[in-house]
Amino acid sequence: MMRVAIVEDHPAERQLVKTMCTAYFRDKHDLDIDCGTFTGTDDFIESWKSNRFDLVLLDGPDRPGHRTLPATATR
Repeated sequence: MMRVAIVEDHPAERQLVKTMCTAYFRDKHDLDIDCGTFTGTDDFIESWKSNRFDLVLLDGPDRPGHRTLPATATR
């Protein structure tokens, strides 16, 4: 199973990205996919403690990506 984390603060955009991601990987490439959605980077980092993701789509308003991903390396 491919696990995708979608970090997006806008609800409509978060849902759109999830729908597009699911359609692309499951419907076009026949891959089993699980998309986790997060409203901010802190929620994502907290989830990372017990979950791992194969792909991270990051548009969190509260912390830039170059500061978010290194935080996952220490957990």
